[in-house]
Amino acid sequence: MQHYAKLLFPAYTGPRIARYFGGPWSMHLPFAYDLMREFMPSSFVELGVYKGESYFTFCQSAAENGVDVLCYGIDTWQGDPQTGFYGPAIGHDVATHNTQYATFSQLITATFEDAVKDFADGSIDLLHIDGAHRYADVKGDFESWCTKLSQRGIVLFHDVMVRDREFGVSRLWTEIAGVGQSFLFPFGHGLGVWSASVTRKGDCGQKDNNSGKRKRSFNTQLSHFRTPQRSFKQSPTTSPSSSTMLRKEIRRRKS
Repeated sequence: MQHYAKLLFPAYTGPRIARYFGGPWSMHLPFAYDLMREFMPSSFVELGVYKGESYFTFCQSAAENGVDVLCYGIDTWQGDPQTGFYGPAIGHDVATHNTQYATFSQLITATFEDAVKDFADGSIDLLHIDGAHRYADVKGDFESWCTKLSQRGIVLFHDVMVRDREFGVSRLWTEIAGVGQSFLFPFGHGLGVWSASVTRKGDCGQKDNNSGKRKRSFNTQLSHFRTPQRSFKQSPTTSPSSSTMLRKEIRRRKS
C-alpha cells in the first residue's frame, strides 16, 4: 500500500522554486530553471513579467548556478484588455523582489515596441514572449524582436494551447513551429519552445521544412529537461551565499 501511494503521489525532486504562485506557468518553472542552467544564455529577455513568477525563476537559476547572464524584464505593469488592468502595487512588489538579483537583472517599464529599440540585433540568446495574447499582438512581438535573437537564440511562447478569449498564440505557433525546430509542452496552458538556430538566414518566423533531416534535432536537445506535469510546493528563497558568489564572479569578469 505504501508503494502504491508513492506512485499516486510521487515526491517532487526538481529544483526548489522561490517565486511560486500556482498559476498556469507554475508547471513550467522546473523547465525554466533547468533551461537557464543548461543553456547558459549570455542575455535573457522576458516580454510580459507581471508578478515575475517565470522571470524570477530564470533569475534564481542564474544566481544559484553561477550563470553569467544579463536579464531584462519588460512590462508596463498596467495590464491589458484580455487579462485585466491593475494598479501600481504589483510593479512595486516585483521591483522589490528584483533587488536580490540587481547585479544582473534590470526591470524596464516600457512597451515592447519602445524597448526593442534599446537592443542590438543578434544580442539575445533567450527570449520569453508572454505579453498580450491576441494574434496580431503576439505576431507583432515575435516579428519585431526576432531580429534581436542571436544565432543560437531560443524563444518561449506561453498559452499556446489556449484558444478562447481571442488568444491567438496557437495560430502563430502553427505558422512557425517546424519539425526539429520546435517543441511543445501541452500542459500548463501550453509552452512552445522555438529555436532560431535551425532557421535559415533571412527566414526568421518561417517554418524550416528541411530541419528534420538534421543529425540532431531540437527536440532531441530538449529531451533531457524535466517536464513535470504536477504542482509543487513553494520553497525557500535563494541562499545569500550563492548570490554573493555570483556578484564576485561578475566583478571578476568585468575587471
